[in-house]
Amino acid sequence: MSHNVRAAAHAQIENKIHSAVDSVVQQMASGDDEIAGAIIGRKTTTYLVINSSFLYRERQSVKTTQSSRRLVAQLSATGKRVLANDIFVVDGLTLKSHYKPLSPQKVMGLITLTDAVADELASVGDLIFILIGIMKGLRQSVQAVETAPVRELRLLPALSGPDIQKVDTGVYGLKKIVPLEELLGLIARDLEKDGGLSIEDQRAIAKAYDSMTDAATTDVTVPNERIQEPSETMLAIIWKRRFLDLGRAGVVEDAA
Repeated sequence: MSHNVRAAAHAQIENKIHSAVDSVVQQMASGDDEIAGAIIGRKTTTYLVINSSFLYRERQSVKTTQSSRRLVAQLSATGKRVLANDIFVVDGLTLKSHYKPLSPQKVMGLITLTDAVADELASVGDLIFILIGIMKGLRQSVQAVETAPVRELRLLPALSGPDIQKVDTGVYGLKKIVPLEELLGLIARDLEKDGGLSIEDQRAIAKAYDSMTDAATTDVTVPNERIQEPSETMLAIIWKRRFLDLGRAGVVEDAA
């Protein structure tokens, strides 16, 4: 990920978190007198620690692994309106309730939101951006085959016509990754007049094809602004393929 893209993502993530926390704090303060009373009219610093160990989605309670990190909002007040002035992250603070106002003495080891977001981007940022990136296609590659009837397998994404075809003597091109059985079947039919493929030939082709697919890479465009086509992201493609697999296995009724 380029420095500019990472910096833009960092700023957007921080702004989103700050906006969301500020909104939640205002909602909590409007319904909980303890929060409002801890800051309104007082010349003191108060923090609100938020527990994020659970989530609620589509009427199902989804249990998650409890994170040791908590969001912490430093509260301020404008008249009777409570705001999240600064956002921090704290690690290892025990909290059994959904949220709790705490004094500075009880909140130690605060990590600034800027540093916390930077840490997360450093550990998983590239993966996240790849998943929301747009796949542009496989790169061309060539793999030698150690057998007489077939010299090379070529991955040629721009190849027109069938997905598998003979492109030269002893050379077969593939437009995309296909099941090994399809590749062997086409080559066997093509070489049928010359005696077909021996077991050793099939093993050599399979070994070369495994090497080619293991080394296959795809170009992914990482977004630097709002995603225009979410259905074309890597994550969407992975989900669609998984959904189709579940449909074939009978786990879901309709995989269309």
